[in-house]
Amino acid sequence: MKLRGKPGFPAVLILPLVLDTHPAAAQKTGQPDPRLRLRGIELAVDIDYETERLTGTAVLEVENLSANPEKEASLLLGRLMRFERIEAPDGSPIPFRQEIVTFADSPKKQVNRALVEMPVPIAAHGRERFRVAYSGYLVGYTETGSLYIKDHIDPEFTIVRADAYAFPVVAVVSDEKNKSIPLADFSFDLRVTVPGDLTVADGGELVERTRKGQRTTWHYRSASPVPFLNVAIAKYDVAEKDGIKLYSFPKDREGAGRVMDSAQRAVGLFRSWFGPTTTPAHFAVIEIPSDCGSQASLAGGIIQTASTFEDPDALVELYHEISHFWNPPDLEPLSPRINEGLAMYLQYRAAQEIDGRADTDAKMEARARSLIEAVATEPRLSTTPLAEFGKADMTDWSYSVGQLLFDLLEKTAGPERFREIVGGFYQQFKETGATTADFVSFAGARGGPAVQLLLEEWLTSPRWLDRLRSGETLSAMAKRYASRG
Repeated sequence: MKLRGKPGFPAVLILPLVLDTHPAAAQKTGQPDPRLRLRGIELAVDIDYETERLTGTAVLEVENLSANPEKEASLLLGRLMRFERIEAPDGSPIPFRQEIVTFADSPKKQVNRALVEMPVPIAAHGRERFRVAYSGYLVGYTETGSLYIKDHIDPEFTIVRADAYAFPVVAVVSDEKNKSIPLADFSFDLRVTVPGDLTVADGGELVERTRKGQRTTWHYRSASPVPFLNVAIAKYDVAEKDGIKLYSFPKDREGAGRVMDSAQRAVGLFRSWFGPTTTPAHFAVIEIPSDCGSQASLAGGIIQTASTFEDPDALVELYHEISHFWNPPDLEPLSPRINEGLAMYLQYRAAQEIDGRADTDAKMEARARSLIEAVATEPRLSTTPLAEFGKADMTDWSYSVGQLLFDLLEKTAGPERFREIVGGFYQQFKETGATTADFVSFAGARGGPAVQLLLEEWLTSPRWLDRLRSGETLSAMAKRYASRG
């Protein structure tokens, strides 16, 4: 999910932090494969709005995924930030060298890279901890094409996140290689120090608040491993009900009540359709500016754009994020992210049930027509199956093509069988994780020949485009699939 910042809003600290390794990562960038991944972080951040500087320390616990001892760790920071020192657990200094480098596959993207010489090689499949002190200024990355990364420290609005390398990220200087594997969950212990009139919001458990003079340190800890760490800083209103904690901007008090009610109803709806989540659906919803982008995790909470608080029609965005709680962990390197297509469909089905919206079919048919037109600008849609979108770097299209896949799945299998397939898939793989191939096997077995044909045309081949070009409507297509059952 893309995250965008907007001037004129309070501070938002967003820290998704895992980059992993995969042995099949492509070699064409000339970069080594990343061999370390994060397993835990103790992060302390102090934000000084007068000097516009961020100072922090991060105790990183990393795991060596390779079959050989690893002597060196690669860490990245934003280009106007510095690694001040790196230490072993006993406080002894660890040698490192840092330099401003350019990404091999993104020539406008620069970071400060530190190559850390581990005093004792990290054993194969072993773990090691070390402490990193850093500081500096936040800058955006709009020149790279990421127009939403306009990050800087400002008393009106600050966003700090991995996208701008605002803290040490375990990675190499290649987007392709860093994205070639699924994210791994990690634990966190977080302390954020800000002026005392601000509230720090996070999806973890609040341990304590400590006031010293005019500044307050907020201490949070993960209740269970998380795929990302999101922390928002603002003059929030705070409400809590039935396991949902809501942080909202004071200007949106009316909308906050609507969001709380809708979040509760969405949880109940999806639980009735797909069964219980791994842990009880207790989570935080944190309001952020409208162009920052939403993101969700049952353990990490939801960051939800202000548009959802301001416009009742935008509640679909909230339903989208809550539906992600019923996705099993994605284990697939270069995943096609079909879970985003599912969430795009479920957001309208939830709005139909909760809010009485009656435009789901119209939305799906309009999406189908837009995809026919989209081929003019993205010809690979006619040759690349949805299942290969991750490998082809086409996951922006997973939302729309995947949305129609799941619309057709419910139309073909019927509501009851659809919920058995989606809910059953989650229940079977919610602990172990799954791949797209696992979904194809599971859905095909539960849905029979009708669903197998649907998956062949919409997931494992691009034949869906020929069907749409022929003028066949989605309803007619579903009837044709169902006739094979």
